[in-house]
Amino acid sequence: GREEARRAGRLLSAAGMAQIERVYTSMLKRAIKTSWLMLDEMELQWVPVTTSHRLNERHYGELQGLEKKSCVERFGLKQVQRWRRGLYERPSAWCQTERASTVDRRYAGMQVPDSESLFECRERVKPLLEEVHRAAADAISRASDATTIGSAEYEAPSLVVVASENVIRALVWELEQVPESDVPLLDIPYSIPLVYQLD
Repeated sequence: GREEARRAGRLLSAAGMAQIERVYTSMLKRAIKTSWLMLDEMELQWVPVTTSHRLNERHYGELQGLEKKSCVERFGLKQVQRWRRGLYERPSAWCQTERASTVDRRYAGMQVPDSESLFECRERVKPLLEEVHRAAADAISRASDATTIGSAEYEAPSLVVVASENVIRALVWELEQVPESDVPLLDIPYSIPLVYQLD
């Protein structure tokens, strides 16, 4: 957890990502703390962090909060694999008691799903990806203008997204236009930054 977040910060620093414009992360505590630890490791504590429910982990319905082993014992390995790696299958919805104890005021006015497939998770993330594209274009324009005014060399600013494995899988699916047949094979490494240059 914490050491992996710091390692991600060291890897980004080693890759020369010194000009981070903004970090985007989910509204979940672990992702927010990961963002803080990564930025702390990079000595960039002042970089703005934007939270969005669109980057929250895929919602697993009644499986929410259960360990994989418990799910396999209860539903069988093949069914759990279909839910975890399939594109359109969603687990059964969570009960209203669980919902009432989990959905707090940070989600006021938002649609919180009762369960979600990977496809639905991708659709939820798409509007945020469009926002990140716009923010990247604005940041590049500002950096380019500053270079034109002064004599500094142009350095493209970076935007960082900190999210869970399934949300990153949905982003990779969308960004790389991965064929549906290959999406279940996508392995997302833990705490290893994936770098994309957005045109």
